Amino acid sequence: MFAPSPVALTARHSAKWVNRRPRSPISHKSVNHIVTKNRGVGSHKPGFCAAALRHARDICNASHPPIESRLALTMADPIDKERAAKDKERADKEPPDKAPAGNTPMSTAAAEKPRVALGADHAGFAVKDAIKKHLQSQGYEVDDVGTWSATPVDYPDFAVQVANRVAEGHNDLGILTCATGIGMSIAANKVGGIRAALAHDPDTARLARQHNDANVLTLGTHGTTGEQAVAIVDSFLSAKFEGGRHQRRIAKMTELDQERKYNG
Repeated sequence: MFAPSPVALTARHSAKWVNRRPRSPISHKSVNHIVTKNRGVGSHKPGFCAAALRHARDICNASHPPIESRLALTMADPIDKERAAKDKERADKEPPDKAPAGNTPMSTAAAEKPRVALGADHAGFAVKDAIKKHLQSQGYEVDDVGTWSATPVDYPDFAVQVANRVAEGHNDLGILTCATGIGMSIAANKVGGIRAALAHDPDTARLARQHNDANVLTLGTHGTTGEQAVAIVDSFLSAKFEGGRHQRRIAKMTELDQERKYNG
């Protein structure tokens, strides 16, 4: 009479075990137990255990195909399975990413650009509006503190608003416009931590950033067109502080700010 091979016995035993407990997850340890139990006949043959294990795996997987919630028979580490399950549970609990508040989501490029505060008096509001439209078209976030008409106003009121926003961290940089830019510069520099620079062309605007770490740009509108002002602003915003020997000088100006604050 023909006697089944030990591999076939092992596979049959494995399938019978799976059919008896179909709802229990099957691990490689369980199959190893089955294989070890059936090593009586032919176990001396090389590769027997590996062949029996593979045969048992095929039978078990055919009887109960693996689904997401049941790993039928795998050789994965149980610790890895547990870690994967925890990661999936954590991902399910985390809320989806939300777009920043506003009318439209910000792009990555826009998020990297500085937030700019704008201010002007009655002599500078037209140029300010031209700068504002240009910056918004380039993806900058802009906070406009006024003024918005040719009605006469006092420039220090708007200079201090922009300067305070920059000093307190609400905005990264500020831009102020008036007839000459001089009054705005003087008023803004009364606020601690502000380094307002009056620029007449793109070169002086660039150097104000590179050498003086200026955080507020002031512009005179007499004799300056909107296009010229935009070119000066672009040069100012695209430049970066160079540090190095200039950092030592900036530190000394910071000390003066602190002494003035301490002395009242």
